[in-house]
Amino acid sequence: MSSIAAMLNVDMIGRLEEDEVYVIGSHVNKGFEDVLKAAKKLKPTQIKKVFTDKGVQFWTRSDHFNFHEKGVPALFFFEGAIEADNPDYHVFTDTVDKLSTTKMARITRFMFNTAWLIANEPERPPAPH
Repeated sequence: MSSIAAMLNVDMIGRLEEDEVYVIGSHVNKGFEDVLKAAKKLKPTQIKKVFTDKGVQFWTRSDHFNFHEKGVPALFFFEGAIEADNPDYHVFTDTVDKLSTTKMARITRFMFNTAWLIANEPERPPAPH
């Protein structure tokens, strides 16, 4: 675990507005808010809105949380109130034809930018608080 700089998790992207994403984790990881702002400015992502203060109720509900509990800084990229905004969440009607590949590419670029910034920092991010 000590060799892991950060964990970036993504779930349920490609459905809502093409220029926005929800990212939680900066509330317990000092400095990640600045990393996300910088990542948006690198190779243009066309992501205009990054919500970091909404959806915190989902913080304990996905793969990143196990890393967080072990002291690894983590970010969770997703879209909105999962059940409310995606009626196909965890059911058989969640099919590929309902996804926006454009949006998925934008979020993937944004995540790459975020990972690149974290990986190229001279210091590892501090452990979550």
